[in-house]
Amino acid sequence: MVDRNVAVVIPTLNEESSIGGLCKFLYDNGFQAIVVDDNSADKTSFNARMNYATVIQNKERKGLAKSLWQGFNYVLGLNEQQYNWDSPYNYIVTIDAGKSHNPEQILPMLQMAQSYDLVVGSRFLPFSEYDNTNGKWYRPKASQLAAKLCNLAQSGSKYTDWTSGFRIYRIDLIQALTQFTYLSTMHPIQIELLGRASSLGAGVFEYPIQYI
Repeated sequence: MVDRNVAVVIPTLNEESSIGGLCKFLYDNGFQAIVVDDNSADKTSFNARMNYATVIQNKERKGLAKSLWQGFNYVLGLNEQQYNWDSPYNYIVTIDAGKSHNPEQILPMLQMAQSYDLVVGSRFLPFSEYDNTNGKWYRPKASQLAAKLCNLAQSGSKYTDWTSGFRIYRIDLIQALTQFTYLSTMHPIQIELLGRASSLGAGVFEYPIQYI
């Protein structure tokens, strides 16, 4: 049986059209949505709350990296400068708020997470689906190039998607990752987190995902 003690951290900005449906799906499947609204100008926070999400609402823009850590810290029970290591959750999922990721893939990824510390949803494995119809033509190539460079920089790594934001972390891995300082403010935080996890000897599995 898949462990349902799962918090889903969702950094978001102006996603009023999609956040409600995502949060309702998570609620219906027994997951707790933690939405970090990075000072949206629309009804993102309202729609999330109306669909059973816990909302952390920023009064000014902080960027993806800080928004992720706000969500992680909330799940860990950060109180001033002290963590509550007895978090009620066993896993943290991170997912895109704008329908780039398919939330139905959380369950099969969770099944793999029973045996690994970190499951990364990859857009570049056999059986992955990457629909870049409405995206910039160079994005897939840039992500694949980044993966090659990161694998060269981190000896022994063979990951296909270092920049994917669709992930499942064991809670104890997130706790271990708090010991490091991170430099990124935006999407490269995904590279830093995967690199640090690998340096800690975490078991990492890449799962083929659908990406729009």
